Amino acid sequence: MKLKAITFDVGETLMTPCPSVGSVYSEVAAGVGLGRVDPHDLEQSFRHAWKGRQRFAHTRAAWASLVAEVFEGHVASPGD
Repeated sequence: MKLKAITFDVGETLMTPCPSVGSVYSEVAAGVGLGRVDPHDLEQSFRHAWKGRQRFAHTRAAWASLVAEVFEGHVASPGD
């Protein structure tokens, strides 16, 4: 049998993002005026939100939904 493709699970199996997702989200939040959000808290929220998605569409809308869930409870909603 001839191999056609090989895939790898890189999500903390082969490598870990550096800086962490939480660190990047925290830095961006500060840069857009949302204030200081603890990177560790965002990392934990990201892990929880990611685990809740069995099949991720990788669309702009799916990422927007994921990021909104990550930040829920960490920053004030517009108009608060």
